[in-house]
Amino acid sequence: MKSLIGALLAVSAFALNACGGDDAPKENAVSLDEWSIDGDLEVPQGTTLQVTNDGTIRHNFVLTQMQTPYLQPGESTTLDLSSLAPGQYEAWCSLPEHRNEGMVAVLTVTSTTATSD
Repeated sequence: MKSLIGALLAVSAFALNACGGDDAPKENAVSLDEWSIDGDLEVPQGTTLQVTNDGTIRHNFVLTQMQTPYLQPGESTTLDLSSLAPGQYEAWCSLPEHRNEGMVAVLTVTSTTATSD
């Protein structure tokens, strides 16, 4: 009887996963380093962005509309992008000369309009 219950639980878990039972959104993340911004630079509208300083000096992540605080090496923060409309946004580190050294990227926010399968 225990093996039957175990088998039913395993099949149920598989079915939930296969049918989209895991509704957790993908975590979008970028990494700041000397002298680059890398990671998920295309994100769906209404999401957040995990920003981590993987460099050896402080950095921040700036968009015209918003920015993170300065992050020390190893620190992370979450930036709420829900106010951004679909489009392309220039991102950079605002510390002197960091933008000129290559800490610039384009963040693309995509529409969340559902398509039919």
